[in-house]
Amino acid sequence: MDPALQVLLKRLEQLSDQFRELKEGVQRAIRIADEDPEMALTRARKVLEYVIRDVYERRCEEAPGTRPLENLLQRLVKDGYFPDRLDAYAAAIRKLGNVGTHSFGEKVTVADVYQSLAQLMPILEWYFEEERPEARCAQAEKRTSPLANRRLRPAHSSQIEADDPEASDQFAASIREHMATLHRRVERLTAEQFGIICRLRGVRRIRISGCAGSGKTLVAAEKAIRLSRAGLPTLFLCHNPLLAEHARQLTRGSGVQVRTFGEWVAELTGESVQPSQAGWSNYEEPDTAPLNKAFDALAGCGPYDAVIVDEGQDFREEWWTLVEASLAHAPTGTIYIFHDDFQAVLPFRARYPLAEPSLDLSRNCRNAGRVYELVCHLHRQAPTPEEQLRDLGEVLLITYQRTEGRDAITQAIRWIYGKGLLNSLVTLHAGMPLHEQSVLWEPFDVQENLWQAEVRRKFELALRTAESLAPPAGGRSEVSARLAALGAGRLPNEHDVELVRQIAMSFRVQPQTRRRVMNHPQARAPMKWTTREGGLKLWKRGRTQLWASEIIIHFEREDWHKGIPEPETVRFVRHGEARGSGVLPVYRVGDFKGLEADAVLFHLEGSVPISKEELYVGISRARMLLVLVVDHEAMGSLPLAFPALLGKHCSEVSD
Repeated sequence: MDPALQVLLKRLEQLSDQFRELKEGVQRAIRIADEDPEMALTRARKVLEYVIRDVYERRCEEAPGTRPLENLLQRLVKDGYFPDRLDAYAAAIRKLGNVGTHSFGEKVTVADVYQSLAQLMPILEWYFEEERPEARCAQAEKRTSPLANRRLRPAHSSQIEADDPEASDQFAASIREHMATLHRRVERLTAEQFGIICRLRGVRRIRISGCAGSGKTLVAAEKAIRLSRAGLPTLFLCHNPLLAEHARQLTRGSGVQVRTFGEWVAELTGESVQPSQAGWSNYEEPDTAPLNKAFDALAGCGPYDAVIVDEGQDFREEWWTLVEASLAHAPTGTIYIFHDDFQAVLPFRARYPLAEPSLDLSRNCRNAGRVYELVCHLHRQAPTPEEQLRDLGEVLLITYQRTEGRDAITQAIRWIYGKGLLNSLVTLHAGMPLHEQSVLWEPFDVQENLWQAEVRRKFELALRTAESLAPPAGGRSEVSARLAALGAGRLPNEHDVELVRQIAMSFRVQPQTRRRVMNHPQARAPMKWTTREGGLKLWKRGRTQLWASEIIIHFEREDWHKGIPEPETVRFVRHGEARGSGVLPVYRVGDFKGLEADAVLFHLEGSVPISKEELYVGISRARMLLVLVVDHEAMGSLPLAFPALLGKHCSEVSD
């Protein structure tokens, strides 16, 4: 028996008895392939029919009855319950099965059986890992049969990582711990991610494509860790220094060597200059001379058994020669390239040394709700997000005239602050060069200046409850008119302090009322300023309901304003500069490729066109909240449909 079929049999044995009929169908097809290939083809078709009828009954909520297999497939594909790619495989299995059952005089071979089973395997993988994930045995490795990857070249046995036969679908501890520091709970690979990890087992050269948010970096880091722990010297390469630092934290303690391509070339050529994250740009990369020198340094025999490249669409075509040269034994060495060509914001990229084969990560594990809607509008083939993300993401579009940029950014900051994610905010900038940008670099108040509003509220309360005091002759309108003269400062000035005192003294508090206040141990205490529920409040401990006289007596004091806190402020800094409380990092879009944040403020300003790829990268960095702050000149770079998509979540700031 073909060894590949033996592996398939072993995997089938791990399924529960719930699928006994399916197991027996595949087992019989394999066992009789040599003696009776016609019957084996019929068995393979019956297995397909078992799967399709089960999916139809569960998804369409009706019995399939005597409907032909072809009709069931058409209905499932039309309703989106069965992938088009698998429908093509199913058609081949169905037709080969018909040949085995109904054709006479036509020679059928074992190769035909193997072809049918090779088409069946992706369908079974989808069925157990996505359609019926509960069917997976908890102790099973879920290793994909080589039948599903007949075109993949297996590595030399010494190059196959020594994964435990019962391989875990749990991320490595270093990945779980680092993601926890980013307030992300990442415990286990999704079914699709684990399927990719398993399908890479023993494969020597392959590309893995994945949309933004599909978890490419996590899967790449996890596979690198497994290779390294199997005793294979492993190099992890990318273009972006920030992404490299993230990958170092993910693979910490595993022995994986993480480098940017430029950093790696500098090491090979003996250069001591380390790339600065703050000063680095997309276009900072080695030219021909250091590339040649680095190639000579490797002398055709590098130190690594495996190289994993993340964000491979950023690599120039000529770089791949050096990647190949890094392998100790190129014919048996491993190269995995993770990429998303839709994020190829750099020119002359996205050309790979591996034309085939390729695997796809097709589940969006990052972008939620409205964020995903924008991603999907930019990338029509963007896969659907994980179910738990669908109702979470929020987006706000703020447009402004150039002179009102500060007000627009202030509005964005306060919106994110109100959602509780200011500490998770990352700011991306596109369009006008950062060094020409001025609006970002002054402090911004996180909240409105609320002391004026609280003073007005307290006088209004005193007017409503003034049973034992007489308001000024003009009543509420006089008080409101005088309070309108309060300044707009972040704190009261001398004029404001005296104005409030004069208004308070225009109220007439009866002597007996004043004595009652001053004799009450709690009422006579000065009121205090505090920030509560996002607002500034005047209050007294132990007093659930204030007397009007208490309020007026407090505002008569020369120190009524004592304790008003300075408004909380934040300031933007270029990433890589000193961090601390109240500091928000600013990145160019290219700086942040491959990374993500719970909240993103995406600032677009100026007449410099912004490419669709750059928009896609910037928007897709956001997990939960996205604010697009766009000046009128930059609006031309946005799809016309964006304002309509967001509807009431659009805001205009103008002169």
